Amino acid sequence: MAELLLSTEKTNAVFLDIEHATSDVSEKISTVSAAIEEIRAMTDEVTEGAKRVEELAVQAAAEAESTSAATEEQLAANQEITSSSQTLAELAEQLQHDMSRFKV
Repeated sequence: MAELLLSTEKTNAVFLDIEHATSDVSEKISTVSAAIEEIRAMTDEVTEGAKRVEELAVQAAAEAESTSAATEEQLAANQEITSSSQTLAELAEQLQHDMSRFKV
């Protein structure tokens, strides 16, 4: 009978150890689950940040393209003004030469 009691106590101790181990594992799983949730939340924030950066990059590229087009138009207008100024200077020089033939 003593052996049976001792065996029952050992079995009970083993079951208690299993219960404690299961409880520890359960706590660790809860901790890992919470950490995974935090990581998922941070990943969502990073993804949103990346999307905002992409949107800003696309907007900046469009603005740069617009600025480049405006600069090209401005350059073309300046070249046209320069050409017109040269033509006017040549015409003024020709007019002055022609006027010098007349005596007042």
